[in-house]
Amino acid sequence: MTDKITLKTPILSAPMDTVTEHKLAIQLALQGGLGVIHNNNSIETQVVEVLKVKRYNNGFIDKPISFSPDTTIETIIKAQKEYGFNSFTILDHNRCLVWSVSKMEVEFRDPQTTVVDVMKQYANLQKIHTKSREG
Repeated sequence: MTDKITLKTPILSAPMDTVTEHKLAIQLALQGGLGVIHNNNSIETQVVEVLKVKRYNNGFIDKPISFSPDTTIETIIKAQKEYGFNSFTILDHNRCLVWSVSKMEVEFRDPQTTVVDVMKQYANLQKIHTKSREG
């Protein structure tokens, strides 16, 4: 394709909609190959696919997407779909980690519920579990 890119593994995917989207492009990159995102989508959709590949870094997230405790479950679910992540960090107003919300905590919840309300339910559950162990 170009002299500027050297592949560790000479594997190049076909730019077909049934072949290469972000998941395959990431896996090929991890093996030293190259995934070509297909152009059958809108430019906006192609950009989203490329950004998903660029955000992936061997399983580590360089720039995590975080939310505040006042965020609604609806917003978390939209972000899960948009970015392809199952979990997000919840930071307080000082940008300190207070929780990590995952798909499990948001499934089957009222979309207008806030993350802090879900956190309170888990805190209450933890208190009950701790009391039952003590006595």
